[in-house]
Amino acid sequence: ECAAVVDEYAPVIAQKIFQGFPASVICSDIGLCSSKKAAIKTKAQGGIGCTVCTVIIGYAEDYLGSNATLAQIETFLNTTVCDLLPSFLR
Repeated sequence: ECAAVVDEYAPVIAQKIFQGFPASVICSDIGLCSSKKAAIKTKAQGGIGCTVCTVIIGYAEDYLGSNATLAQIETFLNTTVCDLLPSFLR
């Protein structure tokens, strides 16, 4: 699950982390989590993709800090982040 999210969305996630967007906005923007308005209207839940997305972004922010470059964020997403997750989410 993590590898699939990273493979598909790493450049977009990295750019949005670099720009300072929170995980909830990033994951909603790429379609893995429902926005609050959409969730209220449709009562949809984000599911495992939303959870994985939020955790990935949290790890990236925690490990890299706010001074990371775009390249460092993307490298971390592509090489490290999935190894930090439990095996069933990788």
